[in-house]
Amino acid sequence: MFSLIFWFVGYVVVCAFILYIIIVPIASKYLPELIDIFFFLNITTKLYASTHKPCASGVKSLTRNFYIHHENSTFGIWHSLPHSLSTEIDDSVNLDNRFFEKKLADGMELVVIYCHGASSYRGNRKSIEVMNLMSNMDIHAFVIDYRGYADSTGHVTETNLYDDLLSLYNYVKKFAPQRIYFWGHSLGAGIVTKCCSVLCKNNTSPRGVILESPFTNAKDAFIHHPLMIALKIIPKLLKFSAKAYSMKGHSFRNDENITYITCPITLLHAEDDMIIPCFMSQKLFKIAEANNLIARLFIFKKKHGYGHSKIISSKNIEKILESVLI
Repeated sequence: MFSLIFWFVGYVVVCAFILYIIIVPIASKYLPELIDIFFFLNITTKLYASTHKPCASGVKSLTRNFYIHHENSTFGIWHSLPHSLSTEIDDSVNLDNRFFEKKLADGMELVVIYCHGASSYRGNRKSIEVMNLMSNMDIHAFVIDYRGYADSTGHVTETNLYDDLLSLYNYVKKFAPQRIYFWGHSLGAGIVTKCCSVLCKNNTSPRGVILESPFTNAKDAFIHHPLMIALKIIPKLLKFSAKAYSMKGHSFRNDENITYITCPITLLHAEDDMIIPCFMSQKLFKIAEANNLIARLFIFKKKHGYGHSKIISSKNIEKILESVLI
């Protein structure tokens, strides 16, 4: 009886593996929309996103939820005030967009625009931790949900991701020129790198960028993703799948875009990151050094267990950011 069960389980595993190595390459070449679901993972944010009441989600400082309309789409944003500004508000104040814009324009506090990764949104735990940390450091924090994420409308594409961030940057720049930093995590780091390269070419760069757990390019991210581990026993098939996918308009060439960034670059990566290996940040840092860019690299030891998303819980993160956000 045991041998029969063992044989059946083995048969199912082998069949699943064969289907897997057939479906992934075909989908990569002919059905890129299916791979988009895997790469962007925005569909999950439609299921559980809660965005209309930031403070009820755990954001500690006064925060507004607002929207920007661009190219027949609408994307949602949270803007959290620095702690010092949040505590001086009384009940008689009308907390509309004009109030927040005035606070942004009248002060000299720094601004961080945070770009989350795939499967995240502005109300998830990581985004809230970033906002609370920025508030404690007396910094304005903006978190954007790109088109197709959470309650933002429209369709997510690589080009749309860039356009959405640039739209938010141009909005914030009207009130806080010369005070803006970008912070991108994972997929968000790719968006930040491309947008910053465009802005630097136009001499309108932000004050600096933070790239947390970035990948070198979409092809490398595809090849080294843990879900692709089964294809690694057939390297040619894996490379074919990655190349086919990248040819469908998914490039995220951080290794090229970073060479155009003229403002300071900070790279953060954990040694035990299983989603995007640490060597990708190290490679980006070497590229930055080779191009005489202003760059710093912080590697967090495996023993801390920060993985892909928990660098923000490091006891040293605030000290690191204080040396960066100046």
